[in-house]
Amino acid sequence: MRTDKKRRNDPPKVLMEVCLIWLLLLFASGASHASESESRTILDETFSWLTPDEADRMLTKVKRAGFNVIIPVVWHGRGTSWPSRLAPSEPLWDKKGNKSYHDPLRYLIEKAHTMGMEVHPWFTVSLRQRDFLHEFYDSGTPAKAFNIHLPDFRSYIVSLMLEVVKNYDVDGINMDYIRSMGICESPFCIEDYRNRMHRDLMTDAKEKEGTLAWTSIAKWNADAVEDILERFSREAKALKSHLVISVSSHAGLPLLVNQGTDSIRWANLNWIDVIFHMEYATTDQFRWQLLNKALDDLKDPKKLVLMVGNYEQSSLNKDLVWARNAQTVADLVTLSQEYGQGGNGIALYEYPYLSDRQIEKLRLGPFRESTRASWRKHGETR
Repeated sequence: MRTDKKRRNDPPKVLMEVCLIWLLLLFASGASHASESESRTILDETFSWLTPDEADRMLTKVKRAGFNVIIPVVWHGRGTSWPSRLAPSEPLWDKKGNKSYHDPLRYLIEKAHTMGMEVHPWFTVSLRQRDFLHEFYDSGTPAKAFNIHLPDFRSYIVSLMLEVVKNYDVDGINMDYIRSMGICESPFCIEDYRNRMHRDLMTDAKEKEGTLAWTSIAKWNADAVEDILERFSREAKALKSHLVISVSSHAGLPLLVNQGTDSIRWANLNWIDVIFHMEYATTDQFRWQLLNKALDDLKDPKKLVLMVGNYEQSSLNKDLVWARNAQTVADLVTLSQEYGQGGNGIALYEYPYLSDRQIEKLRLGPFRESTRASWRKHGETR
């Protein structure tokens, strides 16, 4: 079912009651299916697993909650959380010590597999959170970003992700921040835009959405972003055909389209298997129109996973964050299941706010039966 606030308010009361009964029957029939196979994914953006003790604690907790897929960020634009030949290490790993003999990513993957869980390492592709790798950005590059228009950066980030695919028994790779993060106005970008689009970048950058200039910049950014994505997808699948390639995005959001992100197009071209569509608000603030349009535009709507949130954030202070009400989280996960039936399951962001009370509600509700991870790829049916 595709639901937005307008559609929910239109039907008469009797019809709404009939629909409610139908939904209850749908969930009941889906429960047995979920008990056999349903990917239940949780993300961790905080490197909560860099020591063996931390990894054990995290895996035990998410397993107890009923999750069977973990997406841990392994590259957040600061360094690697695995011994790499291509980049310095993540500063948080440096602080933990034991670098000389411990490989956090290998330990996490191996331990997760013994517990029946998948691991899909998460890369923030263009995000830069450290003053390093200076050859991959220049004056005029969007703040806190690498310059996706530099061919050397595109080759570098593809090689970095492939390093993990080649050397680790990963089940998937997740990409985030796979976009320009703004309009690059460096001398290189100005010249590159002129050569590729035959237009003036600084003039076009002043134009609004929907204009020819806006479309031209979107195409220029997309060409660079898609070079990364298509190349990685092709080479990674050649190495491991079973690999699940996903992106975290706001599917179809015009701002991201202008920055070169078109996850719907990528899914339709089979470059990616899953779109984790981010909706971290409560349902009264969901962007229903965006969600429903994405489902309409996808050749295979089951490639979209509604990724919901388990935290609340202060409107006055973004640093003030706390665990969301447990029943609300269970209800959001149930809604995510509704969209994921027969597809790629559910996703929850994020691990640090997974409370014992949330775990209890998940186990009594949407996760009351155990399941194994299962992925629908390239138009497969079940």
